[in-house]
Amino acid sequence: MATTKARKDKSLTREVLINELASFEKRLDNKFDIQTESLKGYIDSRISQVQTQMDRRFEQVDRRFEQVDRRFEQVDRRFDTLEKKLTTTTAGLAKLIETRVGEILSLQEQVGNHERRLKVVEARN
Repeated sequence: MATTKARKDKSLTREVLINELASFEKRLDNKFDIQTESLKGYIDSRISQVQTQMDRRFEQVDRRFEQVDRRFEQVDRRFDTLEKKLTTTTAGLAKLIETRVGEILSLQEQVGNHERRLKVVEARN
């Protein structure tokens, strides 16, 4: 009988140990699940913060590009204005040169005419 009782105690002890290990495993699984959810929440909140910061930074970069684009548009308009002024000035200078050259040619023609008259008059005398 002693051996039967020892076997029963051994099997009870083994069953109790198996049950204890199973319940311990369940508690560990529950704790692990809780920790996993907590970690997921933390990671999600950190990712959200980083994403918000990056969105703000990209918005700043976009605003800066818009400022640069506006500045380039101003420079383009200024170049267009200066180009028009230069074209007008160049056209005016060309017209002035043509007029002066025409006057010089006219003067040279008049001088040539006077020289011919002088030769004619000198030849008569």
